Amino acid sequence: MKIIKNLLLPIILSSLFCQQANALDVLFPQSNPYKTWSHTTYIMGNVQKGAELLINDEPAKVWNNGAFCHILNLEDGEKEYKLVETYKDENDNTVTNEKIFKIKKMPGAKKITAKPVSPDVPKKIYKPQQPTFTQFEKPKFAYILTDGAPARSYPSTNGERISHLPQKTVVIVEGEYKNWYKIQTNSEPLWVYKNNVKVLYPLDNDLLVTIRRADIFQDEDFSYLQMTLDIPVPYKLTENKDDIELTVWGVYDIAELNKVLKKQKRQTWTIKNYENNVLTLKTTCEEGIWGYDATYDNYTLVLKKKKYPIIYPNNPIKGMTIAVDAGHGGREAGTVGPTRIPEKTVNLAISKQLQAELEKRGANVVMTRTTDKDVEIYSRPKIANDNNAVISISIHANSMVDGNPLERHGVSVFWYNDHAKNLADNIKKSMVEELKLRNDGTRYSSFVLTRPTMPISVLVEVGYMPNPDEYLKLTNPKFQRQAAKAIADGLEKYLKSAQKQIVIEESKVFIPTFIKR
Repeated sequence: MKIIKNLLLPIILSSLFCQQANALDVLFPQSNPYKTWSHTTYIMGNVQKGAELLINDEPAKVWNNGAFCHILNLEDGEKEYKLVETYKDENDNTVTNEKIFKIKKMPGAKKITAKPVSPDVPKKIYKPQQPTFTQFEKPKFAYILTDGAPARSYPSTNGERISHLPQKTVVIVEGEYKNWYKIQTNSEPLWVYKNNVKVLYPLDNDLLVTIRRADIFQDEDFSYLQMTLDIPVPYKLTENKDDIELTVWGVYDIAELNKVLKKQKRQTWTIKNYENNVLTLKTTCEEGIWGYDATYDNYTLVLKKKKYPIIYPNNPIKGMTIAVDAGHGGREAGTVGPTRIPEKTVNLAISKQLQAELEKRGANVVMTRTTDKDVEIYSRPKIANDNNAVISISIHANSMVDGNPLERHGVSVFWYNDHAKNLADNIKKSMVEELKLRNDGTRYSSFVLTRPTMPISVLVEVGYMPNPDEYLKLTNPKFQRQAAKAIADGLEKYLKSAQKQIVIEESKVFIPTFIKR
């Protein structure tokens, strides 16, 4: 039965890619009338193959698959657009279909002359001036209700994510601003959304903790730092080049930690700073950062750092566990192209091709989905992490609201954590060169699929669905195979460039003594 299903899948996908929607089908704008503040938008959809299309009596380009994408330069006010499709039916009769769209350009937006800039989007830290908040008469004891609650630098969802606090983490809130509480830190500002916090009672004294026990140890895959505290207090993890830093707020006594640090044979962990009850520890990753994470196990804060994986120079992907995520699925279709093929279908096809390409090179591939089914967004990185994946690649196809899809198109790769940027750069470069696509940038962005610090995680936008030329490619099985190969090639180049400390030969594995497991 499994063999039959595998044989049928390409046929099913092919039929989906070849389907023809009803004549004169407009997919964007999605509302009629349509309101926009943009000076440029478009009308996208499909007509009968071979049909002619007029928009306000002017010929509009129709691609071979019936797709069209007509660019509109707007002035303030409402304008009517009449679409007329004409073609011959099987009896040589002329068939005409018409639709009228009203598009209103809202006043207020300034027209900006585009300047040639690098498509790459660097990491930008959002640091506006802190607002005047309501200070409590006494700080209040509270705890986190939601696992992974974002603690931010500013009371807004635009504020930088400083940490993701585990459920039951104890926080001392010193004030409020709108729907946010300000956490007492004695250092940088830290804000948490009120719905994520349970506030209990005011405090007469500072609430500080002692490190009751500390341990540093390792196993085959990870090295660990453990600290048992009186209660779970807020912490954050940050990267600084090849250093990982752990900051813990509200620490009063570190005597037990100092004893453990002095016993280290190699100075794996050191104290970077300790003042005002704020403790910052540092560990240097001489072999590069391959992933890290921290959480509480009851009152014990456990940080684990992934060890350097075995990389074979002649076949760097061999033996690697790599997670491949086919974006969207099931009830979540993603964006839709001119002839109504949904993004979820394109993502799955490319992901399965990538799975085959990586397995051919010796990888152990973990798929977040292999069929058209619902997969909850936060469970996707969890699947990768639970399977101890070294790399996670999420496959998507881009959309566009307003703008010009004939000018803005190409491949882009998104990253969030510093140690993932080199992987994003290599994958994008490989895809641009091999697929002859426009470079739409290596882009810093906070997505659920890019935020995990372990595994190394990127999100690939293979192309733009509204662009008819790229849509033809995205829905072509040959291009899907080429895209999968280009992604795998980029991953391979990244792994080769990451060989800093370990030299591996196919016939013999040599691991230097300083990182023996």
